[in-house]
Amino acid sequence: SRRRHTRYGTVTGVQTCALPIYITVASSPTTAAAGDDISQCTSTTFTMAANVATVGTGSWSVVSGDASITTASSPTTTVTLNSGSSATLRWTISNAPCSASSDDVIISYNTNNQWIGVTSSNWNTGSNWSCGTVPNITSSVTIPVVESGRSYPNINVTDAALTGLTINTGATLNMSPGSVLTFASGGAMTNNGTFNAGTGTVVF
Repeated sequence: SRRRHTRYGTVTGVQTCALPIYITVASSPTTAAAGDDISQCTSTTFTMAANVATVGTGSWSVVSGDASITTASSPTTTVTLNSGSSATLRWTISNAPCSASSDDVIISYNTNNQWIGVTSSNWNTGSNWSCGTVPNITSSVTIPVVESGRSYPNINVTDAALTGLTINTGATLNMSPGSVLTFASGGAMTNNGTFNAGTGTVVF
């Protein structure tokens, strides 16, 4: 915004003309909010969720890691991890000459699908898994100790398939009668907890 001030002066006893002085007052930029950290398993391309700058201009930058930003000025741009499993991005809103506001967000790509048991004990329910999808023959999964009130997994199908399986200490994996769990060639299982196969079948 511009404010006009009129100042008068005296030169050898004669009053001078009025001289307007304009002062520009800049507003502080919108406080930056980069959004929640993002962790996903199905893709190395992430959609960001920063806030819109109502005062100033926003821009993304890579703080650490190897990532490519599609449109740096867009709060909802896509970002692709070129290598590695994570990167830190920074959303900065600037309105010079005021100090800029910035906020960081971490994006993580994790191919290890973890059991969370939030819906039921059904192995074939996507919402029971951290990636939101049922594991397949290319997946490596971990069965951790679940939170109180949640269920441990039960394989009750004949087409469960994995590449790798880790059962953590204190965790449990059950199989219903007649169910089948098949590992990909070269696949492996690490059991530090309890594996109740019963009359189910495990194929390596």
